[in-house]
Amino acid sequence: MKPYRYIALALMAMMTLGLKAQELQPDARYKLIRESYTINDDGTSDIQYRKEITLYRNRAITAYADKGETFIMYNPAFETLTINESYTMRADGSKVETPKNAFIDQLPSECTRCGRFNGLREMAIVHTALEPNCTIVLDYTIHRLHPWFDLVINMQKDCPVDRYELTFAYPSDTKIYSNYEPKDGSNMSQTGFSVVREDIPQSWADPYLPDDVGKLYQVRFCHLPEYSYNQTSYITEAKQLVEDLQEDNDSARYAENICQWVMQNVNENDVPYDKLGYQYSFGRETFLSNCGTLMDKALLMADLLTMAGFEASVNNPKPQPDGDFAEVVTYTVNGKKVRYPLRKQPAVPVTVVRADATLPFDPIPLIGNPSPYYRFVLPKETGTYSMNPALLTSVRKAPLAVAPIDEVETYTIYLPPEMELVKPVKLRLKATGVGDMQVTIRQSGKKVTVVRKLRIMGDNIVIDPVRSPETYKEFRTMLAEWESSKQFYIQRHNQ
Repeated sequence: MKPYRYIALALMAMMTLGLKAQELQPDARYKLIRESYTINDDGTSDIQYRKEITLYRNRAITAYADKGETFIMYNPAFETLTINESYTMRADGSKVETPKNAFIDQLPSECTRCGRFNGLREMAIVHTALEPNCTIVLDYTIHRLHPWFDLVINMQKDCPVDRYELTFAYPSDTKIYSNYEPKDGSNMSQTGFSVVREDIPQSWADPYLPDDVGKLYQVRFCHLPEYSYNQTSYITEAKQLVEDLQEDNDSARYAENICQWVMQNVNENDVPYDKLGYQYSFGRETFLSNCGTLMDKALLMADLLTMAGFEASVNNPKPQPDGDFAEVVTYTVNGKKVRYPLRKQPAVPVTVVRADATLPFDPIPLIGNPSPYYRFVLPKETGTYSMNPALLTSVRKAPLAVAPIDEVETYTIYLPPEMELVKPVKLRLKATGVGDMQVTIRQSGKKVTVVRKLRIMGDNIVIDPVRSPETYKEFRTMLAEWESSKQFYIQRHNQ
């Protein structure tokens, strides 16, 4: 073996070891995250949060928005923020306290373009003395004048967590909702429960993840007041607008115009409801300020629909135990009830692709002059399946979200007299419970016919490579073959 080949192999080995080392050594690691939520007997509540995070690489300082800085939103109207500890332990063991000028009170970005929310604050803490192998320690408490909580805590972060401690405490007569089930290292009683997890892996960064991929490490805790917000109010200032939105005596279109006007013209502020004490603004206040939360917009929508003569209400405007917030307006049009969800869930419709064409003979020569072999590449049609099989690794642990498709392509290519198809193709593959594909490429006379069919008809299909490795393998193979069937080979007769 020549010396340069030894050098090349050595470099490849070093690169491989370097990549494996990066996999084993993340950019940062939470040594501890501790959160406690306490409902006090006097109707107030307390939130205490502590994190200890070690930054291993400079990238953790510069590339992560939440590592070099910490942002804490609070509402001074009913919340008091107290910083208990904030310092950095440097790699040499020295301790650097966060200076006073590194605590910056600012308006949260969620509150811009809405004067009603100008009282909220965000404490931006700029951590100092940051360097590789330093550890940031932050501990703070928020005291609230109300006991309401609606939490979905995801214990999985973008870097590993050595230990995560969650504690919930409340009076014995408190009605709470939670998805939590006691496990080892945890306990539950009439006055609270705790959740302890260790060695939580960092969140997946694989492509094609399902939207709810983090639910495995989520804990929900809900204690909320009772609401009766289905009442509506007449907004004198909106009278002309409501009249102008009417269109050709079409009641259904009229109602849709009102809903669309609210969604498109009222500025939406994504302020967490807990920072508003789970209180919502009535329609007139939202209309006059032209801004509000999604629930504020729902109440305004119901008011405008009522003014237009429709029977309208907001469906139970409170978070539900399963985590779905009921920001839904219901109205009656032509004797039929219509539900209008403001928090639109992205639909996953089946994409239907149909292609039927005669293609010009335009192959790509491979070798020789003139070349005896050519490659013919099929065109990429609009809407064809876009999942890239090259991104599906042979060993994958993260769940895979598979989008539906109904794709059929039929092509005809006429070959010159001296050309012929190298090898016909007849392929049929299936991924159990997911879908199937068929590809035929054949020659009859001087005509080559290509038929490609890919069908994945289920909605929101998720493949778990750990629990169903065979299904993942079948799907990966099927998709790879589907990709490779986008081209075929032809050859020139010997003259």
